[in-house]
Amino acid sequence: MFKNYLKIALRNLRKYKAYSFINLFGLAIGMACCILIVLYIHDELNFDRFHENWQRIYRIVENRSSPDQGERQFAITMPPLGPTMVEEFPEVANAVRFIMAGRFTMEYKNNKF
Repeated sequence: MFKNYLKIALRNLRKYKAYSFINLFGLAIGMACCILIVLYIHDELNFDRFHENWQRIYRIVENRSSPDQGERQFAITMPPLGPTMVEEFPEVANAVRFIMAGRFTMEYKNNKF
């Protein structure tokens, strides 16, 4: 029974090449989009979860507005913000600031990264 269905399917694929190509191409695009959406959702839901206290990690975002560009969000803050928050807010245990300074080499015990 399955062998007959397979024969009919292959015969129709050969007979209606353009229609089959459109269907298979659409199926491939749909599956690729689905996989990309699942990967994106997985990344968003598991971001920073490798840390021990991942529930307590926050990222400060600065809202800037200008007349020509409207309101925009940046994850860039001034250098004294972290130490000031640690001093003034008892809820803040630690603060870290990342700086993207172009290309650099990090060395630890004669190992370069």
